[in-house]
Amino acid sequence: MSQEYIAIFMFALMMLMLFTGQRVFGAIGAVATIAALALWGTGGQDITFSAAMKLMKWYPLLTLPMFIFMGYVLSESKIADDLYRMFHVWMGGLRGGLAIGTIGLMVLISAMNGLSVAGMAIGAATPAPSSCCCCCIRACICCCVACCAARNC
Repeated sequence: MSQEYIAIFMFALMMLMLFTGQRVFGAIGAVATIAALALWGTGGQDITFSAAMKLMKWYPLLTLPMFIFMGYVLSESKIADDLYRMFHVWMGGLRGGLAIGTIGLMVLISAMNGLSVAGMAIGAATPAPSSCCCCCIRACICCCVACCAARNC
């Protein structure tokens, strides 16, 4: 079977799984497992297992729970809101003071945690007006996270 047919089959299978409502990680994993088994036979079983174990042994993954906890603390204690209000008061009189305040908040948060995805999530949710529904804020955060994941930030 040629490479073109394999690629078309894998793409069609992934689109089929996504259109039936499967989650993205499940669709990609299932297509990769099926393709590995079809191409390499029983040797393809080791590929998925070794890839999962390689990810679990990745050292920076240990810091992920602490970044999540830090974001939760910043959110629940309203520190991010206070920081944003501080930048807004300082820069409010200037043209573009809202943008400068948002950038200042994101610089400060990224200096604290060093993770750009968490900084974008906090920076995207904080300046949103309180009358905005949670769905809009979650969609904005998901968009930021997906964008950073695609760029490997």
